[in-house]
Amino acid sequence: MKINHHSKMNRTQIIGHIGKDAEIRTVNNMVAIGFNVAHTESWTQDGEKKERTTWIQCTLWRKPDKTGIAKYLQKGVKVLVEGRVEADAYMKDGQAVGSLKLTVQNLELLSKVELNQEAKPEPQPRPTYSDAELDDLPFL
Repeated sequence: MKINHHSKMNRTQIIGHIGKDAEIRTVNNMVAIGFNVAHTESWTQDGEKKERTTWIQCTLWRKPDKTGIAKYLQKGVKVLVEGRVEADAYMKDGQAVGSLKLTVQNLELLSKVELNQEAKPEPQPRPTYSDAELDDLPFL
């Protein structure tokens, strides 16, 4: 077995619910689709139910003509996101605050998405998209 000390492996999978509808912004010649995912863990400790929610700031980078996926990334939709994670920290009101950021490389919609009446598509199975496949999808 050969071990390459220079290779970097940073791949994380998270299942959770989107906290608010995705936002689109243009950066240079690309579009960043931003959305937050809440992952909630629950467990029982000393007979008491405990719960912890972690928020992850997700960014999906797309070409300007490939942003159709954003309309499916709505508040409450359950998703599986996979990608490269990065921890960040900043000061807020004199307190250090940490955050997790994920650059999305794969995305799977895990719950039905209800679009507004003008743009309602035919019902489809829950798709899984890799970054390479997203460019080939007709509705993006």
